[in-house]
Amino acid sequence: MSDRDSSARRRRRMKVDQQVASPRGSAVVQRNFVDADVTPEKVSKGTPLEDIIKKYDQPPNNEDMERVDKNSHALMILPFKFDPSLPNVEPGPINYEMGYSDRWEKNYVRMPCSLYYTFKNNQPVWLTIREDLGQLKKKCDAKLATFQDLKATIMRCAGNNYDTYCLEVLITRMYAPEEHIHFMSTVLSNICDLALNVNIFCSRSPPLLLAGNNHSVTMSQRQAASLLACAFFSLFPYRSDREPNDGQKNFQDPNFIKLYQYGPSQKIEKLRCILHYFQRITKRMPSGVITFQRFSLPESEHPNWSKSKAELSHIHLTMSDKIEDIDGVLQVDFANRYIGGGVLSAGCVQEEIRFCICPEMLVSLLICEKMEPNECIFLIGCERYASYKGYAESFQFDGNYKDNTPKDNWGRKWCHVVAMDAICFPDPRSQYNMKNIDRDLLKAYTSFYPQDTKKKGNACSGIATGSWGCGVFNGDRQVKAIIQLMAASAAGRPLIYASYLDKKLVKSFFEVHQYLWNQKAENSVNKKQMTDQFHNTRQQIRRNDQIATSRTSAAVDKSLIKADEAPEKLKKGVLLDLIINDHRHPPSMEDMEKFERNSHTFMISPFKYDRSRSYVEPIPVNYASGYIDRWDANYVQMPCSPCYITNNTQPPWPMIRQELIQLKKKCDAKLATFEDLKATIIKCAGDNYDIYCLEVLITSVYSNMQRAQFMTTILSNICDLALNVDTLCSRPPALLRIGMNRWVTMSQRQAASLLACAFFSLFPYRSDREPNDGQKNFQDPNFIKLYQYGPSQKIEKLRCILHYFQRITERMPNGVITFQRFSLPESEHPNWSKSKAELSHIHLTMSDKIEDISCALQVEFANKYIGGGVLSAGCVQEEIRFCICPEMLVSLLICEKMEPNECIFLIGCERYSSYRNYADSFRFDGNYEDKIAKDNWGRKWCHVVAMDAMYFAEPSLQYDMKHVDRDLLKAYTSFYPQDSKKEDDAYFGIVTGSWGCGAFNGDRELKAIIQLMAASAVGRPLIYAAYLDKKLVNSLFAVYQYLLGQKARVRDLYRYLERYCTQTNQRESIFEFILKTPISSLKS
Repeated sequence: MSDRDSSARRRRRMKVDQQVASPRGSAVVQRNFVDADVTPEKVSKGTPLEDIIKKYDQPPNNEDMERVDKNSHALMILPFKFDPSLPNVEPGPINYEMGYSDRWEKNYVRMPCSLYYTFKNNQPVWLTIREDLGQLKKKCDAKLATFQDLKATIMRCAGNNYDTYCLEVLITRMYAPEEHIHFMSTVLSNICDLALNVNIFCSRSPPLLLAGNNHSVTMSQRQAASLLACAFFSLFPYRSDREPNDGQKNFQDPNFIKLYQYGPSQKIEKLRCILHYFQRITKRMPSGVITFQRFSLPESEHPNWSKSKAELSHIHLTMSDKIEDIDGVLQVDFANRYIGGGVLSAGCVQEEIRFCICPEMLVSLLICEKMEPNECIFLIGCERYASYKGYAESFQFDGNYKDNTPKDNWGRKWCHVVAMDAICFPDPRSQYNMKNIDRDLLKAYTSFYPQDTKKKGNACSGIATGSWGCGVFNGDRQVKAIIQLMAASAAGRPLIYASYLDKKLVKSFFEVHQYLWNQKAENSVNKKQMTDQFHNTRQQIRRNDQIATSRTSAAVDKSLIKADEAPEKLKKGVLLDLIINDHRHPPSMEDMEKFERNSHTFMISPFKYDRSRSYVEPIPVNYASGYIDRWDANYVQMPCSPCYITNNTQPPWPMIRQELIQLKKKCDAKLATFEDLKATIIKCAGDNYDIYCLEVLITSVYSNMQRAQFMTTILSNICDLALNVDTLCSRPPALLRIGMNRWVTMSQRQAASLLACAFFSLFPYRSDREPNDGQKNFQDPNFIKLYQYGPSQKIEKLRCILHYFQRITERMPNGVITFQRFSLPESEHPNWSKSKAELSHIHLTMSDKIEDISCALQVEFANKYIGGGVLSAGCVQEEIRFCICPEMLVSLLICEKMEPNECIFLIGCERYSSYRNYADSFRFDGNYEDKIAKDNWGRKWCHVVAMDAMYFAEPSLQYDMKHVDRDLLKAYTSFYPQDSKKEDDAYFGIVTGSWGCGAFNGDRELKAIIQLMAASAVGRPLIYAAYLDKKLVNSLFAVYQYLLGQKARVRDLYRYLERYCTQTNQRESIFEFILKTPISSLKS
């Protein structure tokens, strides 16, 4: 193994840049959790813990299995009674002798071994799976299996060519040689066995625990292991994103494939926990029983809080104990409504960690539908297998855990966990609405409600909980403490509040409890005090919005958390004014009439901007002739096209028009509700999509005045723009396809009309649920994914986009925008090793953002699919730029993915929004007035180039000269001067930064050299905006000065790269290598 792959280097590489790749679901954590394994201060208050748990030191005693109601409790095992004198006796599967009893219907898990699960030729998939697993097992038993064998098996079983980076890193790099051998032979062989025999161990399909049902499923730990082995190979059908199935849309995906894919280091640590579980059960299969119970509280049992005379419960508060370490109580899982949350993706907070150290809990993802407000899920008897340290990004597997918890008479560990989901508050102020308070009270009461046992007293054990819903969900810790105290008191159960490392909350909560206890408070009085307090809190928050958002700081790079503080004014190199002074005025273009129509599509009649008549607006081409349809591979397939037909062979446009007209009438009459908008979107989009984020924004985040304005004036205008798309866009926009050198120019009004169609998700054959091969290399321009449930930044991005619609409703802009695809011909590709180009002038700054430096070509750090995750959860440089300049979103509609010799220019797009922060902490920050001058076509002097960097799942690959050459070509293509009326106008400066150095794992120093070479080769000055990165500004300037002193040319920098990438092991950085290597030595 080379020095470059030493273990220390490897660990550094596996730390994904927190700027982007920290998991969306675990971004907002309290800083004290990062050091969660510091020995905590032993602070505890209230009733001694021993007094609460001593009554329940033995497990609750249950009715014998034979007596349970089979209508509400599905037993997957024969009736079983645990005998402590025979602890190794294992329950057998029910109907074991009769063979597998298949159930392929909506109330049961669709099993991979079902004969109803078939290929298109009606052959059972199970036969192929069995053959693949059998072959892998033979290789394992012969000690011949490699990771590539495992990967190939997973790919074939999962039915797609997925990325398995995290699994590969764990098994091939992090495991010691003996661990690797043990896993690839003994452990993996056992996992194959468990999956191969799932039809024997699970002799019937497990029933689903559907919403609204009080139902339980009990199984053996061996059966759970067999189901998890199937999940290991991702065998469960119709549950992954790539296989949408409406019958499963309210369930989690139990397959492990997402956990295997590239992501932050905690994904690998979670995998270590789960694979440790498989190692443990390979060594000795546990013989116990586990139960999953869905409990739905009947409306007749909902408490009347204002009349409750229940006395306050006893309480024990601790900052030194974690919930999972407190035995003999009901332990609370701070759940997502989709149980398990992000456990099988990048999430890594309380729920995800609990499921990783107790992997049998993962079975709940397979059988449990999302929870309603009056529901919870109990996980009973799940064993703990792993220790851990840290939290969120610092989470790490910390070895084996021996779970000595006693068992009840069914053979279940005395470990009762309740999954209860809090409300997510993108706008923290909304949690003080009593409707939301009542919802969380109901949820907590439902979860604490005593369940039936043989002895009623056993049902009232203590409840171990903590700051539920107070991380990424933005809950107020004090409010949640009072809510849970009320619920526990109403249920008659003592409360153990484990506020880990939060000394302040322990002390303040104890003082409040003492005060209320001394007042002999009842719940009704308690709620009145809460109501008064919430009113006061709302007033305080209105005065100081910072209070409401302080809990939403994202766990990103610390410098970015402070990204909106005034940065240090560090600048180096040539003065910025000297670079931009010659280009204060926009580049002048040839008149539109003179442009070649074969390469330039004008959606407007020839237009020339006149500053003295700035109000004049361009008109659509062929406006008087009416809509001219084009339904082929070179044009956007428009919703208004008569060629767009549905399954009933009827064009949907008349139906869409009718729906939009009805909604517009309601808006104009001031009668439209959000439900009307939702119904219109669902009908127009053609499916029953979740639009949670849009609903939260309009109904909760917006003030009454904002909501009224949107639901009347703004929404009416959006309807108008969509209804008139066939008039405003008198022909479909041309597609900018791979290999083309082509432009599309349109008015800002036309762009608004297209975006209004995207608002209602009208564009056909572009969404995941409507696959179309002709569109597979294009983004989905419809907004429906942005509306769906997700992290708070999705709502903030929507705020930017809806602010754009507000602005164009108040005053429609009358300018022009151009989208240009540029494909560099091979004849123009540079020969880097022979380039005699001198180094360009350079200006370095750490205090300016790219979008704030005008009169230059601004680089957009793009995805090869332009826009990246702007219409989903992505929220870094590209996505933010598209949200503050929403006209750029039109590029998602017309631009095919980019090849290495291609880039896309976005010219004239106006900026409408201000923002603050980045990634998970991104926030809309009000209006922005874009006062940039216009060129002679009426386009803002704003030229943006979208250029996509390579993604390096393994960062060391970027030092392969093949990849260096690719990024050099991409940067050169993007910086290549474009046509203008005056040649000098094409050589304005380029403003860029650390391109591809976040989630794509690029080396900041290497990317700086690459971009310096490309800018120098085309003869354009470089403005390097390394925002808040003082070290890079200083070190790049030192290297630049050294190179100037050596009279370096571009060819010399290329030789540096060749020597560095091929003759060193990268123990030193590229900058260090350059500074110690004279140019003269490169020629030898």
